[in-house]
Amino acid sequence: MENDTKYKISTSMNDGIMEVTVTGRAAGRDFETMVSEVGAIVKAGQVTKVLLDVRGLDERINHAEIYRFVRNRPSFLYDMQAAIVDLPENAPYASAIKNAGLPWKWFPDMEPAKDFLNVKKQGHKIKIFDKP
Repeated sequence: MENDTKYKISTSMNDGIMEVTVTGRAAGRDFETMVSEVGAIVKAGQVTKVLLDVRGLDERINHAEIYRFVRNRPSFLYDMQAAIVDLPENAPYASAIKNAGLPWKWFPDMEPAKDFLNVKKQGHKIKIFDKP
């Protein structure tokens, strides 16, 4: 049986953050299937912080469809802190994500996205040489 998946998902763990990279094409039903697969991976990994790198995703649903799509999805989308890294020309997705009520943030670069996910972790560091 031949695999006709039009997209590829790869994952890795880095300092408590699951990094998910999606490449290829995921529009229409392929997008829905891809989101379900990513959700299953995140749930199985029992993580709450996810870095989604979709810069290699050539085809996807239109940003105007995000609200409708998200409102019909399981609650796991709202249960994780996620940073999405995408190409600058896909900036309209940042507003679409916010308007859909997702606690996710969109970034055009990897480092600010990682910083966003590590903010709480950095806030608990104790500096023993700082004077009060």
